[in-house]
Amino acid sequence: MKAATKVRRNMREAFRGVPGSASVRQMDEVLASLFPEAAEAIRQPWPPQVALERMRAQAEASGSER
Repeated sequence: MKAATKVRRNMREAFRGVPGSASVRQMDEVLASLFPEAAEAIRQPWPPQVALERMRAQAEASGSER
C-alpha cells in the first residue's frame, strides 16, 4: 500500500499543470485498478492536495478582490 501511495503522489506531482493531462480522479481510478489492495486508500481525498487546493482558491479569491 505504501508503494501505491508513493506512486499516487509522484503522478500527481508530475501531472500537475500539464495541459491536457488526466484528471486526478482518472489517475486515482487507474491506480486503484493497478493496486486493488490499496484501492480504498487511493480513492480517499489526499489531505495535502486538498489543503493546497484550498489555499490556492483562497489566494486567488483575495487576489481578485484587490
